[in-house]
Amino acid sequence: MSRAQVAGVLPAMLPRIGLAQPGAEALHQAHCASCHADSRLEGTGPALIPETLGRIHGPKLEAPISEGRPATQKESFADRLAPDAIAAISACLETPLATVPERALLGMPRLGTGITWDWQSTTVMATPHLKDITICFINMKTWTTIKVIAIDRRGFFVRRHPNSRYVWTDVFFGPNKDAMHITDNETLKIVQTLHPEPGTTVAHTEVTKDGSRAPVWIWEEDGAAIVYDAVSLQELQRSPMKKPSGKYNV
Repeated sequence: MSRAQVAGVLPAMLPRIGLAQPGAEALHQAHCASCHADSRLEGTGPALIPETLGRIHGPKLEAPISEGRPATQKESFADRLAPDAIAAISACLETPLATVPERALLGMPRLGTGITWDWQSTTVMATPHLKDITICFINMKTWTTIKVIAIDRRGFFVRRHPNSRYVWTDVFFGPNKDAMHITDNETLKIVQTLHPEPGTTVAHTEVTKDGSRAPVWIWEEDGAAIVYDAVSLQELQRSPMKKPSGKYNV
């Protein structure tokens, strides 16, 4: 057999990871924990426990592990893990934890716009509420509430950047919908409230890739895109727009 023929056959001869490798928990730690954490409860990806998976189990759970999910960061493992290893990970995810933390959060947290960051040797999550005028800060290692701060009305959208010291929270609803609360991400205290255009809906702060600028949107027919300096909090530029709803993932 020629060297070229050997090179063509060799990849097929190499075994993929299967049950001969470490157990299901070790497979989870090796391939899933970077996004979902060793605990399966925290990280950039969602919690992977029966309580959150619901009716997704067996083949329905194995499929996204094997094939990934289109238009998301969920990658495919079909080229690295054998079917028996994928089944083992699926079974691991379907196994209940000995203890599932529960948080009694007020007012229907809007977790889809919540954010996380490193804080005092832990990871903190900030979330607004659709039925309460507060922002909650939660320790994601102990799942205890660190702090609750009051805002002008129900919060809707929260943003920050790793290079910035601030958390931006819009109000969006009610008579104070023109308010944008700026919270220090170390002290967890509101340090300033911006009112870019009184009486209008101010929403959907984004932050540029380097964290130096923060576009804010006036969500009105006669609206605007306003760019703030993310450090000094000074307005830098204002461009008229017709009801802009935000530019996600700038």
